[in-house]
Amino acid sequence: MQSNGATTISTNDRQNYCAALFSNCIKTKNLKMGRALHSHLIKTALLLDTFFVNRLIQMYSKCNSMDCAQKAFDELPFKNTHSWNTMISVHCQMGSFGKACCLLDGMPERNLVSYNSIISSFGRSGFYKKAISVFRGMQKWSQGDVLIDEFTFVSLTNACAGLAALELLRQVHGVAIVMGLDFNVVVCNALVDAYGKCGVPESSYWIFSRMEEKDVVSWTSMVVAYARASRLEDACLIFNQCQLGMLFLGLL
Repeated sequence: MQSNGATTISTNDRQNYCAALFSNCIKTKNLKMGRALHSHLIKTALLLDTFFVNRLIQMYSKCNSMDCAQKAFDELPFKNTHSWNTMISVHCQMGSFGKACCLLDGMPERNLVSYNSIISSFGRSGFYKKAISVFRGMQKWSQGDVLIDEFTFVSLTNACAGLAALELLRQVHGVAIVMGLDFNVVVCNALVDAYGKCGVPESSYWIFSRMEEKDVVSWTSMVVAYARASRLEDACLIFNQCQLGMLFLGLL
């Protein structure tokens, strides 16, 4: 928009421009540009916008500047649930699980995303008992209501597999059935793999055979489940069926 020979940039355009620059900073891990953007936010009062502070936190964390990320979070006047979840996710990615759990405890309003970040991060790092402990805390916090989605379920299933905790795996499987997740491809793949790691390839196959849709991960998990139990003939049979299935799909 032109005014007296000068170009006036609308607030909306400025916000879109800043958002694009933040995305570029996060992608390229350009700390220098990120700090310049931070200064711009202060000058234009955009630092009061929760969206931009959340992006600021992400940018500093990607650039391994955790002190700045924490400072931006601490100085945010109005923290929404996304702000808390962003900071929890940042600490989890950095392996600062204690700080992530402290943030979770301090959240005025928690949600499933908050818990999923910590549960999945504990699981990926091999702290399976911690992952299960956080889940149990989540169930207690939700006052007995079943609170779980496919992401929670996969993390829990992987934790059960890591501990070879068959009975706990069966309990988690039961929750998935109650929640109607037992035909979800991602969930089924996790179950096939987990039962195989717990030494029960029969349960893996029972789930595998009921799957209405199978992908490469499904077939691979089933082959590995049989191979892990030294049932090589069954593993080869599934492998050959997989080859035929993929060939058929290629012809369609």
